[in-house]
This record gives sequence, C-alpha cells and structure tokens, in this order.
Amino acid sequence: MFLKKNSLSINSLVLILISGISVIFGLLREMQIASIVGTTIYADIFYLAILLPELIGNIIGSATSNIYLRVYKLETSSRKELAGGIFYSLLIIGSLILLLLEILFPVISELIAPTYSGRERETLILFGRLVLPVILASVILGVVTATLNANNRFYLVGINGLVYSIILIIMTNILQPFINIYALSIGYLIAYFIRVLFIVPPMMKYVQGFNIKSSFKILKEVPRLILYNSIISIQNVYEKSLASTISTGIVSILNYSNRIVTLPNLLITNSILTVIFPKLVSSSTNRKEFLNLLRNSFFLLVILLLVSGIYIFNYSNNIITLLFSNKSLVNTEMLISILQWYVPIMVLNGLSQLLIKAAYAEGRTKFPVVINLISLIIYFILAFSLKQSITSNWKMLLLCLFVYNLALFIMLAFKYREIFMVKLNKFTLNVLVWTFSLLATIIVFVTITNLYLESSNLFRLAMNTVIYFFIIIIFFYIKFKNKINLKLNRIKINN
Repeated sequence: MFLKKNSLSINSLVLILISGISVIFGLLREMQIASIVGTTIYADIFYLAILLPELIGNIIGSATSNIYLRVYKLETSSRKELAGGIFYSLLIIGSLILLLLEILFPVISELIAPTYSGRERETLILFGRLVLPVILASVILGVVTATLNANNRFYLVGINGLVYSIILIIMTNILQPFINIYALSIGYLIAYFIRVLFIVPPMMKYVQGFNIKSSFKILKEVPRLILYNSIISIQNVYEKSLASTISTGIVSILNYSNRIVTLPNLLITNSILTVIFPKLVSSSTNRKEFLNLLRNSFFLLVILLLVSGIYIFNYSNNIITLLFSNKSLVNTEMLISILQWYVPIMVLNGLSQLLIKAAYAEGRTKFPVVINLISLIIYFILAFSLKQSITSNWKMLLLCLFVYNLALFIMLAFKYREIFMVKLNKFTLNVLVWTFSLLATIIVFVTITNLYLESSNLFRLAMNTVIYFFIIIIFFYIKFKNKINLKLNRIKINN
C-alpha cells in the first residue's frame, strides 16, 4: 500500500493522522512514567540514562540519513547497492560505538550528573548500561526510514512510531510489578528492538549485497553532519546536566514539559518534513520550483504551529492538572510555567527544522554547522552570564534556550529570505486576510472559553478541544475548497 506519490497535502494529512494516534500514546507514556516515579530522583536518573542513546542516534543516524536520502534520490542505477552499503556500514559503526560506551559509561556518568554519588550514581550507571544497546537500533533507523520515505512508504514510518509507543507502554506495565523502577529501562530497550524488527524487513527489499565501498561517497560527508548534530547535542547535554545540579525533579519536570510542548513538532513538523524533503531534493535544481515549495510549506507550518502554540498556552493549566495528577508530582505550578515558556521555543524550532532541511536538500552541509555553532556560542555566553544573576535557574535555562532558537531561526530566515519576498498582489492579500481572520477567530474562542467555558474536567477540555480544532478544519476547507471541488469534478468526468 502506497500513499499518493505527488500529493503533499494528502501524504502529510495521512501522516499527521497516524502520528496523532502515536502522540496520544506518547502522552500516555509520560503519564505512565509520572505515575511510577513522578518527579523523584529515579525519574531524573531514567531521563539522564536515555540521554546518551538518543544523543548518539541523533548525531550519527540523523546525520547519515540526511546526506543518504539526497544521494539516494539523485541516484539512478545502483540504489540497492547504495542502500546495502550504508545499512551494513552503520551496523558495524553502531556496534563499535556501543562496545566503547559500555566500557566508558561509568566515567561518562560523572560528566552527565556530576553531583550524583553513592546509590544515585550506581543506579544511573545500571540504567545507562541497560539502555545503551538502543544505540545500535537508533543508528540504523535513520537510514531505514530514509529509504522507505524515498520510496514513498511514508505510512510505514508513521505506523512504526505507533507500534513503538504501544509496545513501550505494554512492556512497562507488564514488568513494573516484578522489577519496579527497572521496568522503565527494560521496557524501553525491548520496545526499541521490536520497533526495529517491525520496520527493517520492509526496507530489505531495497537492499542488495554487502558492498560497503558504495557507501564511501556518503560516509565521507557524514563527519561534517556529525559535527553539526554534536553542536546541537552539546546544548542539550549541558541543559540536562545543569538541571541535575539545581534540585531533585528538575530534569523530569523539564522532560515532561518538553515532551508535551514538542508534540506539535512531532505531529505536524515531522509529518510535513517527511513528505517535503524528498520533493525539496528533487526540485533543488530548479530554483523557482524549490522556493515555491519551500514558501508554501513554511506558510503552512507557521499557521499550524501557531494554532498549536495558542492551544497549549491557553490550556496549560488544564493539561498538566489532568495528565499529571499523581501525588509524587508535587510542583505543578512550575510545570505549568515551564510548559508556557516552551511554546515560542517550539514554534521557532519547528520553522528552523524546515529551513535546515532545505539546506540539506540543496547539499549545503556546511551552512547548518556554522549557524548552529554561532547560536551555541550565544547560548553559552548568555548561560554563563545569567547563571549567577537569576535566582530561578530553570527560567535562566529556558531563556537561554529561547535565545538559541531565535538566533538560529534569524540566520536561517536571512539565508532563505527569498521565500518572504513576495509581491503584494491579490493572492498575497488573500493569504494575509485569511491568516489574520483565522488567528482572530481562535483568539475570540480562547477568550470565550476562559470566561464562560472553563475546562475544569476532562470532558469539558475534550469538548473545547474538538470545537477548537473543528474551527481550524473549517478554515482549511474554505481555503482549499476550490481545489477540492476541481478534483471531484475531474473524477466525475473521468468516470
């Protein structure tokens, strides 16, 4: 079963629907963690333990997949050899990294959480070593999903995330009565490898041979992308490490907030980028077509992220109260505040990811490295200067993170400033009127719900959510109504 090859809107919509179900299970997973460990030291330890596997997977897997997909799409004769070479090369590289980190993890744990000692440090080392094999899975997932996306098997990638979330929840529930807090790590490990077993077999039809030599033209470019992802990861590691020194529970509170507020990026941004990236690669030789595609995607992403951001900001109190009502989650006020702070960061990050993908599609691998390095320098200068002057350190962390994302977005937007340079014609005016009318309607609805329809329980929040997103669907239907009717008429004529 394939999705429509040339339909950005339909493919994105299907992926958003699949991802939406996955997001629901993702929220259930966060509720599960909160119910087991809340904001205790064990919650912090679990999030610090999985930091390294996710870090390595992002650094190597993501770096390789971005270069690989571009080469794969432009390749005409030996795609299967290319896929086989890079797949088996990553298996070897991932295995070597895993072996090295298993040996060095006690030393690494001191860098991740410098204030931990005794029982806390021993538990972190045990948790960390248990989940380290996930590195092998996360490294190869990048090239597997890239191969499937390049062959329009988008739905498999979406379903894979759903399978992972369901298995994760089920395995943790099964194991928790027997091994208590260790169920989090063991369940995480099992779910990740079931995820690989689900998605690798469909990819193998596009793989041929063990010709590692064919992957050299990709691997020689990977160090540059690894440098870029490492720069991003330094900020993430520093944030978590600094949070662990503030007080018990801060790491888990930051993670709970981050997971909730980045759901729109997981749901919307990733779905659009999954579909748009192969098309950006294909159109990269035609500047006008490339910019038009990027402009339309940017506009769509702005609207969807703003709509999601307004919803999260308005209902943050209700979301936190309903999702995390466990007694061990004592500091709900801090969690609500952090969630609201994350909203503008989420919007900036989503838009930056689109523009970074555009740079990769054009083969500009140096540019993301340079601008991220500049943004990181700004981040550290601000962090070091504010560390002593702001008493509420979590606010300092989020302010620095906002400035980092803002600096990154400004440099990317300047690089692709052509997408903003449009003539003020009838089409542009219609877009502006439509956008402002949509946001005005949303703001009016938010005001009314705050005054008369307060979401004090799950039912009211669910009803308000349905009404809220129904408004969005109506606006999008009106915008695309003529296109939809035109397609329906063509279908009737053909039949």
